[in-house]
Amino acid sequence: MAYQQIEKTSWKDFGDRVSRLLAKRSVELDVIGLDIGDQIEGERLTLDGLSYDPPDDTFHVFLQVGERGTRHLGHVIQSPRQIYLEVGDAGVSQLAVMDGAGREHLLRFSQPLLLPT
Repeated sequence: MAYQQIEKTSWKDFGDRVSRLLAKRSVELDVIGLDIGDQIEGERLTLDGLSYDPPDDTFHVFLQVGERGTRHLGHVIQSPRQIYLEVGDAGVSQLAVMDGAGREHLLRFSQPLLLPT
């Protein structure tokens, strides 16, 4: 697997583009940090979208819970520092966002996603 870093100047466009490509994909959300350990925030969630808000310096992950998306969740990442995609032969398998507190927020896709060619 190789990691592809997304430059901060592209985060807003990246969120919009990825939201269109990856919406409705099944994901697991984990948060990992020295102060909290490895916390599973949710499993079998559905990705609704991603968004970066430059004025507030926040990265938003929008999710749905339940088979029919009956509940909506928002996961806010304060002061993001780095964003990476893990890409392998089968496509994108996870998105990692490092925040200002040193925590890693991982979106793990249930099935690797093929990148458009």
